Amino acid sequence: MRALLLLVILLASGCVAPAVHPEERPAGFATLAGVAGPVSLGPQAGHAMEPSLAMRGDAIVIAAHTEMPGTEPGQARVFAIVVHRSTDGGATWSSAPLPRDVTSPFDPLGRMRYSGDSVLAFAPSGALYLAGVALDGVGDAAVLGQNTDFTVFVTRSDDQGATWSPAVFHVRGAGPALALAQDKPWLSVDPEGSLRLVWTEFVQSLTLIQYARSDDGGATWSAPRTLALNSAQEMNQVTGATLATPGGGRVYLSYTDIRNEPWPPTAPVASRQLAFWSADGGATFQGPLVVGPSVFPRFGRVVADPRDPLHAAVLASDDAAQPRVYLRETRDGGASWGPRLDLAPQRAGAQQLPTGWFGPDGRLHVAYYDAGWPGGERVVLDTLEGGALVAEQPAPGPSIAPGPYRREYFGLDGEGSRVWAAWVAGDGGTGDSVAVLTGTDGTGTYVAAAPFDV
Repeated sequence: MRALLLLVILLASGCVAPAVHPEERPAGFATLAGVAGPVSLGPQAGHAMEPSLAMRGDAIVIAAHTEMPGTEPGQARVFAIVVHRSTDGGATWSSAPLPRDVTSPFDPLGRMRYSGDSVLAFAPSGALYLAGVALDGVGDAAVLGQNTDFTVFVTRSDDQGATWSPAVFHVRGAGPALALAQDKPWLSVDPEGSLRLVWTEFVQSLTLIQYARSDDGGATWSAPRTLALNSAQEMNQVTGATLATPGGGRVYLSYTDIRNEPWPPTAPVASRQLAFWSADGGATFQGPLVVGPSVFPRFGRVVADPRDPLHAAVLASDDAAQPRVYLRETRDGGASWGPRLDLAPQRAGAQQLPTGWFGPDGRLHVAYYDAGWPGGERVVLDTLEGGALVAEQPAPGPSIAPGPYRREYFGLDGEGSRVWAAWVAGDGGTGDSVAVLTGTDGTGTYVAAAPFDV
């Protein structure tokens, strides 16, 4: 496996602030400290995509689906989850593929060479969980029809991502993609330590949103339960579910409902973003709420406020020719939802892949790709307070337009006043990489992020 070098953003409080665009900032709008960089560490051996990020204290862990050149006849590409970790607040980093023996409980012969769709979450105990998909395949990993046995799994690390356990949960698929495939997991851990997992089950033209829960650190799990399924008459698909579990029995679920289009789609298609919510730990759910339009394969995201579990938000990109990032919030546990709020309606250019995190002060931080930023396409970090935009900061380039199936989400997490985001940056070819932005929740002080040591 060839080394994958990464592009990293350096951030410091003494940098020059970016140009101000007065027409884009409401009165009293705060400008965060400038961001320097980026620093390129050299050409890539392959593509990095769909990074997830979790942090706890000085530990920052990023897991990304990474494609590399194939090493066997007929293999144009192979892919695996690669874990990048820092235990000193980003000063130094190390990287390694997720160990193959993670799949041993359901793949004792070690045939499942490929993995992806990684999602990370820390538990209050300090345990780190990773959900992903493992699959077998012959030939080129980039050819969907050559991949088989799509299996959702969860693994645990008790040393901040240095080592990983054999899978503590799995649901196997069987046969080629879309025959019986378990795909697109999302994992959340509530403040009480309960784990909840959602994923999409594909059964030929049928799709189901499946759900499972563990209250003992992953040792035992509830039987999978179907929360949503598609309607064959409407030719829709339900997929791309995300979860938020802020505590107090509150669980929020959001997923994409792809509408009235042939499957599989040949181009981005119109869809709806839906939301469900629960007040009893997920025993029952209310909804759905049609949050608004969405567009496949740009899935939305639900986030919730641990300081106030009644407060949650769903983020999505609409189905316009140039998609707009927007959100809707509830402050009463889902009983009512506020109107749509567009983050940057005045800018032209596609806005996609919003991801969010609630800080301890209740402010919502949102990172998303913006092709219409005045200085060129960027990942933008917004801070909202009381439903109003109070700070906005573009990360330095490059960031590239997300391609179908290759970039369905970004990573964002924080602790205290620190916010870290991870996204894909590069030129769309073999220069793709994982970029990292770190900063505060709007006070204007940034710390430097060192290069990944790969």
